Amino acid sequence: MTKKTLIIVAVLAIAIAFMIIGAVSKANTPPAEEPPATAVESPASDAAPATPATPRKDPNLSQDLPPSDEAAVLGTVQSFILAYTGQRWDDSTAGSWVERATSFTTATYGSELRSMYGQEGSDRGWNEIVQARIVRQAIIDDLEIVQSQDLSKGSVTVLARYRISTAAEGSVPESFEPFTKMVIVQKAAAGWEVAAFTAPVSGSVPELPRPVLTPANPPVIDDHVHDDHAEHSE
Repeated sequence: MTKKTLIIVAVLAIAIAFMIIGAVSKANTPPAEEPPATAVESPASDAAPATPATPRKDPNLSQDLPPSDEAAVLGTVQSFILAYTGQRWDDSTAGSWVERATSFTTATYGSELRSMYGQEGSDRGWNEIVQARIVRQAIIDDLEIVQSQDLSKGSVTVLARYRISTAAEGSVPESFEPFTKMVIVQKAAAGWEVAAFTAPVSGSVPELPRPVLTPANPPVIDDHVHDDHAEHSE
């Protein structure tokens, strides 16, 4: 074998040796760790809906009235206020409003009203009302049941806000006097009856927005429709 041939064989042997060493080294090298997968956030629309907060229940309204009873209670209060706060020049007597009002009250409260307003002097100003053909009538702005804790005893409380207008028959009222009252209504055999009608104690009822004291288009007093909406001085 010539010298040149020996050199070529030696080079090939070295090359093969390096290839073998590289292959072994690669086989013994641990695989590189893959980076952790990044969590894909779900769109907001796919998120589970938040649990709605439980509304705070008014402790005064511990019991809900059936719709029929609620309508009857508010209807009684409305009728009572229209009768209690009303007075007309064509009433038969100065105290006609008392009899109209007591048709919506308990016997006890009706007796109190007759005792307070049926005595001498209660018709003060009546002659002027007749001569000037005055009509006083209520405009009810809001009736809200604010107390039902005593529903099991047949009693609920209503907050009433209303205005009283005074004007001669056929004319436009010049003023509307506002009032806020608490009305206690009791269950009776024939329905619901007013047991008390008082001014609210400060802080005992929720604040309500005050009404506009004078309507944009004040109603014209008309005595042709006499619907027992008689009024007297509060």
